[in-house]
Amino acid sequence: MMIESRGEYETLIESDLVIDQNRAVRDSALLDLWLEIVSDLPQYRHFVARNKTIPREVLRVLVEDDDREVRLTLAMRRAVGEDDELAGVLASDLDPAIRAALAKNPKLSPHLLVLLTQDDDEWVRDCASQTLAQRQTHPCSDSDGIAST
Repeated sequence: MMIESRGEYETLIESDLVIDQNRAVRDSALLDLWLEIVSDLPQYRHFVARNKTIPREVLRVLVEDDDREVRLTLAMRRAVGEDDELAGVLASDLDPAIRAALAKNPKLSPHLLVLLTQDDDEWVRDCASQTLAQRQTHPCSDSDGIAST
């Protein structure tokens, strides 16, 4: 299904029905509608960040969001891990929790993962090192060296 309007999205988010809330994180919308929601309804950005269909243009806006929870959600998203530009923004985030979450992302490129093993924060370094070790222990079927999950 497709979300057709800002009002429909607000109704889905505010609904007490799980089926409606699931639609808010599963259904697609046009790029202009996502950008309108992100711009005009900042209280819903963390919900938008969870949506599996949001276009890269929206992800690009959200990785710079002031809200820590939005960036944390994105750091765990496979789509962000697969995109070196977006992941690179989060790899330099001031919040070590964001960088640590990114280091655990199963789709993060080996280049950025190695970069995070040299992070100033010990927790981030440990997370990145553990992810690297897991990838070496469990060879993947992906040709790019990223573990499949």
